[in-house]
This record gives sequence, structure tokens and C-alpha cells, in this order.
Amino acid sequence: AVYHWPDIVQLAGKTLNGRNDPYKRARGWSELVTQVRPQLTAHPDAVLVGDDRELLAQLIYGQRPARYARWQADPHIIDHYGLTVPLGTTSGDPVLFVSIRPDIGDTGACFESVEKIADVDVAVYQNFHRRVSIWLLKGFKGY
Repeated sequence: AVYHWPDIVQLAGKTLNGRNDPYKRARGWSELVTQVRPQLTAHPDAVLVGDDRELLAQLIYGQRPARYARWQADPHIIDHYGLTVPLGTTSGDPVLFVSIRPDIGDTGACFESVEKIADVDVAVYQNFHRRVSIWLLKGFKGY
């Protein structure tokens, strides 16, 4: 029955929204990746970096970037990306930092240059959005 949930909701005369859609967690990612793509294209030398595992996984799957890394300021590793691809201090390349947070807080202090280049907002439903902020960071000084 859950597989047919969208049809059941429609037959009941209701519309899907962020409160009654059990699949909402899987929705909106493709549109988000599409809207982030121009920033990655505009900065081909940048390393794609994310601070959220689910966001980073979706961006890697949808973009297939040449280089990517996980923002792992905390030495306590919490996911696969933190273990396998943490942002290292050896690269002097710019970083395209994509975050679900509108403000990167202390992350910016780890770089010589911080520039917010875009905000992306994908309305999956009126009451459920996928939102990210994109920052161009240069001169990584280390965690």
C-alpha cells in the first residue's frame, strides 16, 4: 500500500505535501543537483566540498565531479566520506563549498578568501524545500 501512496492520496481528494508524503526524503534532489551544476561548471578547478553526508552523496551521484571532499573539521569521523575523502591541507585549489546551512560560520575562518556565490531553493512542496548555499573558498589554511 505504501508503494501506491501518491495514488491513494490523490483518490482521497488530497494533494501530497511535506507532511503526508513518506517519499519526501527522496524528492527534489535531481532538481537541486541541476541548479548547482552551473556553479560547478563555472569553477572547473574547484574541489566540490560538502558538510552534509546526504547532500554530498546526491551531488556526487548527480554531478560526477572530478574531485570532491567532505568537510571534516571534527577529528571524530561520522560517515564514510569523512573517512575516505576529508579535505586535506595539501591542495591549494579553490573549494566550491555547498552547505544546507545559510551561513558557514567557523568554516570561513579556515580560508583566506570567502565568497558566497549562490543560494539554491527547490520547492518540492509548498511546505517542504531543499535549500543550499554555495560558497567559493580559496586558500585553505587547515582545520
